[in-house]
Amino acid sequence: MKPTQLKKSQINWGQKSKQKARRITIIDCYRNNFGHRLPANKQYWTMCGDCASDGKLVKGCEPDQVVRAGLIRPEQFYGVEVNPEIHKSNAEIKGGYHWFEGNFVRRMLNASASAAGYNPGIIFYDTLSFLGTHDILKDLKKMMVLIGSMNIHNVLLIVNNIIRSRVTEIKPRHILYPLFERKEEMQILKTYGWHVMDVVYEYKGTGRNKNIRMGVTGFVKY
Repeated sequence: MKPTQLKKSQINWGQKSKQKARRITIIDCYRNNFGHRLPANKQYWTMCGDCASDGKLVKGCEPDQVVRAGLIRPEQFYGVEVNPEIHKSNAEIKGGYHWFEGNFVRRMLNASASAAGYNPGIIFYDTLSFLGTHDILKDLKKMMVLIGSMNIHNVLLIVNNIIRSRVTEIKPRHILYPLFERKEEMQILKTYGWHVMDVVYEYKGTGRNKNIRMGVTGFVKY
């Protein structure tokens, strides 16, 4: 496969380490829990990053990979990007993909109130923070409550966090500890039927900081 020509400042989200992490934690995990492909009425929501080069998908980037794997069709992809310039570049990609600019959780909340509907089967919450960060915990709770209160079933919620930086490190098996420190979070899991995945996948960060390591875990709701 001929590599895509990336912009000078563009991170290569199609590199092999990132593709392997997605295959194991998203594609394989969904298939192990729910089936070979996302049902036609379901959506794939993600914090998509920069997926475009000259109006085309970067080879091996997230939407390219999950579509080629047969997990979803292009029109099931809902990518949210907070950077306006990156969103503008992504929006030039044709083929039925859905591109949104703004806050990830807020965009999902807006979709849930729209006539078009909100019916996720896969959510990839791909952060650049530690799980203990206040905003990350708040976002997770909002997503879990939203899906639970709408009585949406068969959902895979994947969470990608930093577990090691230049100044901080947490053990992979402790990645979810901040979520369980208060009864409020535990009650949300119990009330809305979320189950914690018992596997944490660790890999080297894709960016330019060589000290970054990422940890992927997640939740399923049947």
